[in-house]
Amino acid sequence: MEKEFDDLIKELLKEEASHTVEPSEGHSLRFLDKLNRQKAPKKSVVWKRFSIAASFAILLGLGAVALNQNSSKEYGLASVSAEMKQAETYFTTTIEREMQSVKNEISPETQKIIEDGLIQIQILETEYQNLEQDLIKSGNDQRVIYAMIKNFQTRIEILEAILEQTETIKNLKTIPDENII
Repeated sequence: MEKEFDDLIKELLKEEASHTVEPSEGHSLRFLDKLNRQKAPKKSVVWKRFSIAASFAILLGLGAVALNQNSSKEYGLASVSAEMKQAETYFTTTIEREMQSVKNEISPETQKIIEDGLIQIQILETEYQNLEQDLIKSGNDQRVIYAMIKNFQTRIEILEAILEQTETIKNLKTIPDENII
C-alpha cells in the first residue's frame, strides 16, 4: 500500500513537473518525509482517545468510591456518639466470640439446642436491623437506643445459655452410670 502511495506521489510529481518549474533537489524526499510525519499524529489521536476514555473511567471509579463512602455512613449505636460506638464494638466482638465458642461445641447431642439458639439469634439480628432504621427515622430516640442495647444483651444471654446447656450435656455424658445393687 505504501508503495502504491509512493508511486502515486511520483506520478503526481511528474505531472506537476511538466506544468511548472522543476522542484529543487530532494524535494520529493522532503515531501514524503512530511507525509510520513503526518501519519504519526493518527496514532496520537488514538492515544488521545484512549487517554480520554481512561480518564473518564477513573473519574467514574472515583465517583463510585465517593458515593460508597457517603452511603456507608455509620448506622446503629455508632451513629449516636463515640461512647455508643465503643459499646456497639464491645457487644459485637463479644457476640462474635460467643458465637465461635458455640460453633466449637457442636456435636450430635448439642446440635438441636445450638440450632434453636441460633434461630433466636437470627431473629434478634433482624429486629436489630429494624431498630437501626427506627433510629434513623426517630433522630436518636433514647427508647430506640435502649432497645438496641437490650437486643445486644439478649443475644449475649442466649449464647451464654447455649454454652451452659452444652456444658451440662458434656458433663452428663462423662458421668459414669451408677451401679445398681
